[in-house]
Amino acid sequence: MKERALELRKEIVHMKDAWEELTIGERNVVEDMEKELDKLTSDMNDIDRQWVENEFGKWYEKYLEVETKVFIKPHEG
Repeated sequence: MKERALELRKEIVHMKDAWEELTIGERNVVEDMEKELDKLTSDMNDIDRQWVENEFGKWYEKYLEVETKVFIKPHEG
């Protein structure tokens, strides 16, 4: 359950980063994923919720680093 919640959070971040490019159907999928995530996390105990938060934080740090290096290149002077 906690692994599924973590995967959902990651996928939601990816999709929301491209929100403007998503079709109506894809946006509905994101909304469904958010509902599933809410249900999963509400059924979890505090230890599992904290695990998801910690693991997501580690992943998100790397995600931002890659996004910054790949898509936001510093000005070369």
